[in-house]
Amino acid sequence: MVRQAVDYLKSIGAYAEITHGRKTKLVPTDYGKLLSALPFAVADSRTILLAAQHSYLHEALALWRILHRRPYPIVHHFGANEKNEKTLQMYYSNVDPKDPKPVALANL
Repeated sequence: MVRQAVDYLKSIGAYAEITHGRKTKLVPTDYGKLLSALPFAVADSRTILLAAQHSYLHEALALWRILHRRPYPIVHHFGANEKNEKTLQMYYSNVDPKDPKPVALANL
């Protein structure tokens, strides 16, 4: 599990491996330092940084907030899952009510 996390961080460029003799050291890159400085999960930080690079920072932060709020602010009413699914399907027939990302976009 730790190996998978390290591999993921390497694949997104969050750290570099520096070898001194027989020892390998993991050193965070500038991008990795920026990811770790944000108060989000790594995947969320990465998404927000990518959005910021394309001038969509405000939109990304709004979507993050909608995704991490329970109950959902517009389409979903607390404790009425069946009603929420019917309402969502009425306005957005191609959205799976169980998938949080399209639901977040529908809420936005």
